[in-house]
Amino acid sequence: MCCIYEAFVLVMILFRQKSALPDFLDEQRNSFWSFLEFGVREELEFFSPIVGRSLGAIVRKPTDRYICVSFLGDDFYLKAPAHSPSSAVTTMETYSSRLVVPVHVYSKRFDVSCVLPITLCELPLMTQYGTFIINGSPRVIVHQIVRCPGVYLKAQFDQKNQRTHLVSFLSSYGSWLRFETDRKGIFWARVDNLKKVPATLFLHALGFSADFLETTLSDASLFLDTYAYVEKELLVTHSYEEALTVLLAQYVSGRVPTVRKAKKFLFHHFFHARRYSLSPIGRAQMNRKLRLVRPSEHLTLTPEDILAGMDYLLRVENGESQFLDDIDHLKNRRARLAGELIQTQFRLGLNRLERSISRRISDEALLSQPRLGIALPSLIQTQLVASIFQEFFGSSQLSQFMDQTNPLAEITHKRRLSSLGPGGLHRDRAGLIVRGIHPSYYGRICPIETPEGKNAGLVGSIATYARINPDGFLESPYVRSVDQTSPPSGFVLLSAAYEDSVIVAARDINFMQERVPARTQRQFVERAPETVDFLGVCPIQFMSIATALIPFLEHDDANRALMGSNMQRQAVSLLTPERAFVGTGLEGRVTHNSGAIAIAKQSSYVLYADAKRVDVLMQTPVQPTRCKTQSPTFQLETTWLLNYQRSNQDTCMHQRPSVSPNMWVETGHCLADNTSTFGGELALGKNLLVAYMPWEGYNFEDAVLVSERLVFDDVFTSVHIERYDIATSRTREGQEYISCKVERGQHLDTSGVVTIGTWVEPGDVLVGRIRPQHESESSPEGRLLRAIFGGAARDFKDAPLCVPNGVTGRVLHCRKLFERQNYNDQIEAFESIGSVYVYLVQKRKVQIGDKVAGRHGNKGIISNILPRQDMPFLQNGVPVDMVLNPLGVPSRMNVGQIFECLLGLAAHTLQQNFKVLPFDEMHGAEVSRGFVYQQLYHARQATQQKWLFRPGSPGKSILFDGRTGESFDQPVTVGYPYILKLVHLVDDKIHARSTGPYSLVTQQPLGGRSKQGGQRLGEMEVWALEGFGAAYTLQELLTIKSDDMRGRNHAFSALIRGLLLPKPGVPESFKVLICELRGLCLDMNLARIGQVE
Repeated sequence: MCCIYEAFVLVMILFRQKSALPDFLDEQRNSFWSFLEFGVREELEFFSPIVGRSLGAIVRKPTDRYICVSFLGDDFYLKAPAHSPSSAVTTMETYSSRLVVPVHVYSKRFDVSCVLPITLCELPLMTQYGTFIINGSPRVIVHQIVRCPGVYLKAQFDQKNQRTHLVSFLSSYGSWLRFETDRKGIFWARVDNLKKVPATLFLHALGFSADFLETTLSDASLFLDTYAYVEKELLVTHSYEEALTVLLAQYVSGRVPTVRKAKKFLFHHFFHARRYSLSPIGRAQMNRKLRLVRPSEHLTLTPEDILAGMDYLLRVENGESQFLDDIDHLKNRRARLAGELIQTQFRLGLNRLERSISRRISDEALLSQPRLGIALPSLIQTQLVASIFQEFFGSSQLSQFMDQTNPLAEITHKRRLSSLGPGGLHRDRAGLIVRGIHPSYYGRICPIETPEGKNAGLVGSIATYARINPDGFLESPYVRSVDQTSPPSGFVLLSAAYEDSVIVAARDINFMQERVPARTQRQFVERAPETVDFLGVCPIQFMSIATALIPFLEHDDANRALMGSNMQRQAVSLLTPERAFVGTGLEGRVTHNSGAIAIAKQSSYVLYADAKRVDVLMQTPVQPTRCKTQSPTFQLETTWLLNYQRSNQDTCMHQRPSVSPNMWVETGHCLADNTSTFGGELALGKNLLVAYMPWEGYNFEDAVLVSERLVFDDVFTSVHIERYDIATSRTREGQEYISCKVERGQHLDTSGVVTIGTWVEPGDVLVGRIRPQHESESSPEGRLLRAIFGGAARDFKDAPLCVPNGVTGRVLHCRKLFERQNYNDQIEAFESIGSVYVYLVQKRKVQIGDKVAGRHGNKGIISNILPRQDMPFLQNGVPVDMVLNPLGVPSRMNVGQIFECLLGLAAHTLQQNFKVLPFDEMHGAEVSRGFVYQQLYHARQATQQKWLFRPGSPGKSILFDGRTGESFDQPVTVGYPYILKLVHLVDDKIHARSTGPYSLVTQQPLGGRSKQGGQRLGEMEVWALEGFGAAYTLQELLTIKSDDMRGRNHAFSALIRGLLLPKPGVPESFKVLICELRGLCLDMNLARIGQVE
């Protein structure tokens, strides 16, 4: 009976884990839907009506001469998009829809009252997978995590490490206000980046007298030093009008301060609804913090809000530190999703449009016209809104090209959290505290996955089970802690603010112990099991999707787990994908939510399947009627597959059917796999036979030795599609044309574009383009030949698009966007004006210099490719595929790769796959080791191969040298880990040059292949040359091939004249070093040492 109950509890736990797992893209879709449903209407109503000023009137009040423009927000609509998402990618257009808003124009003087349908802009639409198609390229709007609007109290330390306090009023948009103290006990007020003023002066300007402050605030005696400073330095009494004028004089110089101007200054900065807003979330946060009762519709500051914030600052200054806020706590930070970011840009565009309309309808020339109907179309300049969207989607820091390397990269990019961007942090000024891991991140933001480098800690990833509520706060699922004799109940979503008030613990705690580890009040503590309020739903709920895909994660160091999660997103799709022997169970969910595979919408029957489409017969739902005998109806649905489409990373996206005709499929079944999936599950790499052993120094450090089987059998072969484009333009000499009459144009068609299917190599012409030239531009050789043999000079010169160096492939597709095409009788060919895009497909085999990696941060560069007969082989005669250095495991502390390697060997032998959930040590000590050894023993029993598991050296086997046939001295760890081929291919990086451009400032060679730069000589390369004793080579690289300007000029002249190379000079960088040392008051002089005889 106990076993039955344990099985029931296990089933319930698995059901709860699966049900708590959200749709990974719901937040993106719901956010954009909310913008279309409510955001557009809110912004249009906010800026309506727009009333023009009455010209010629002394008092600016509406008269009969004014013109009123109103947006009818309830009646806006979107037109049908001109392109579908797939056709927009193919035709390189934008997937968008026209936003049409009826505009009511009213004028009593001109007797005008009409409604005009105005197209405000082309609004980019979000696809069902959370992306935007902009000019044919999928883009992602990254979530931005920012401070929530409201009021915050914090402590700060000055240069002498003395503690002071401040209270900040943060708005959604508008000015910010801050009150702070200094070590002298004076209270200051600061508005934006203006000059700080005494806080009492600011409060008096708001209408609070000194007597009122003394009776209202908790300890107004702390203002005595501030009063003394005001009376001594500013010579101001406590009167209301005098405080206003002095305050304006402090902020605005060069003008005569008046009471009216000062009131207008304060009103426009904090109390004007058009210029200042706390947002409903900020108002709720402020009411909760200051214990106020304000309606949620009141979104501006009030003098009472400012006074209450000052009261809390006085109490904190008196020692009541419980009111201090932790600004990095997730209860004080919220995520701005795509819909909210787009709504902010829409508000900015409408703000500019409002100013434009206001100026136009207040123009005297317009008002003096007898009839207004002629000028109505020119009132609204809709290009202002369109330019805002074009700038945001094209160049904003939050609008990024989607990472399409593989489905995991896509879905991780859509669940990314960034602290950068407008209204956020700057990576050069962000400190260590904001980059750190806060306890409130647990279950909401992954503590492992973050970029390396300057963005470390500023860009994160949402946890696997986390959700974002409509207010932008992150929530994590938990279950209520119930008696263990009853089955677990459903889950609840807890925010970071609510979690501080309860006691939560992980799911794997042992309730039989007296005290268990738990969390409360942002602290990790130990509590009695009966005091725990909530339990986690899954061990992986605190980590991101990419991190949760790493098996045996608990045995890896956090730094290596970070590298493993980042490198999985860099895995390039292979020609023949293969599912991992050892997974975590999340591989299928990733592919289903990313949209990389075709899925059956409901149970259906497969009629036809080929490389282009899959036809299924679905039963339509039967409508309930009174008639009992109603035959079901069927519907034919065709799913078109993706064929050789280029991604943003120049990889190939292709779908292949995974079903066959006359096959019944259930709802959610995979109909077609992607290049990175197999059977509907993620397949990013290959299961390779790997040995951990040194081999002749070829796998020293992070070098990797591989077998030629990976090359000949296309194990690590990937398909890449590159795009090359060319366009014609009108130059000073004349118009350029695309024509087939160019040299080496044997592969061009009649329009001057290469034929589809042609195999091209470096230097071959892809698109023939001719450019007009003058007689003076022709070469001296050409002028000489024309003088001898006669003939007219050619009016055009060739400027074709050729295949770059190091690139070979086959032409996959050509897209011609010709504006005009004419036939020239003189050259007997077409001349076209426009642009051409040529897509070149390449099949890249693995080679020396390519980067490979595992899922545990174990990465390396292929150093040598050996014949398979020279590779070490097992006792059954099978040669290994890859040799890794065993010294890289203990030093990097990523032992999880060893468990994966050995369990993969058992899976390969038993011909089955394993799904391992991380943190299995909750079932006991050394559970991972025992489970792996148990499976190896089962493999040994099933196959009767004793070398699979040897009790004396479990997990190791005797290997033999492929060159001599002799066995190695010690047993070697052998298994089948999952190895990835990363997108950092040597073909895209290796380049060389003899001469080229130099940097203008440093005079060093430019870096990068695209700039025709040289290979970078780093610190480790210098060490290598020093170790080999290559002194002259090192001297040459650091002088005449670098920034020795005089030396390289002399060397170039010597090469031309056939002379010996002169001695190198002094590099410019060394001269800069000497100048910097002299700037430190060090007397540095250079002297030439005489040659020793």
